[in-house]
Amino acid sequence: GVDVYPAGISLGATPAQHVVVRPVLEDLFTFKNPMSKRYKAAEAIVETLTGEFLESRKATGLEVPGDLNAFVHQVLMKVAFDRDVSFEDAQTFAACQAKFSEIQAVAQLLTKAFIFMLRGLRDQFTAYAEDLKPQLKEKYGEELGEHLNAASAAVFDAITMAGGLSVPTNM
Repeated sequence: GVDVYPAGISLGATPAQHVVVRPVLEDLFTFKNPMSKRYKAAEAIVETLTGEFLESRKATGLEVPGDLNAFVHQVLMKVAFDRDVSFEDAQTFAACQAKFSEIQAVAQLLTKAFIFMLRGLRDQFTAYAEDLKPQLKEKYGEELGEHLNAASAAVFDAITMAGGLSVPTNM
């Protein structure tokens, strides 16, 4: 499984992991040239998903922040991995994300021995990080080598905390 300690925001990454993982994160989430094909594709994804999201919320109403967090998760997964995530699955992720955010503030203070008490929540995090492994392996192959766990944990952190929470907060 993905066993990274301390849990969260990849602050515990070793220099060897950082050297491998940083370029992956940059490749997945950095779009420098607004004229590039990739930038335009991401822009089209955001426009399409935004239209669909707003239209669906007309019928059901908008729950803040949960619906925004779910929407951003859909966008990040589509842009990074060309993976469609249903709104229901995105809402489940957003609920897990909210729990993760709550414990993140104290996670660094918890000893590894205490973390077992959070097993259900940790199992959810691990399942999401594990789910990213095949996609990362397909996209980056052997480039990740022994650092697939670290890359998976870092991408999970990015979609959960970095872009996953800061973007909806600013919406």
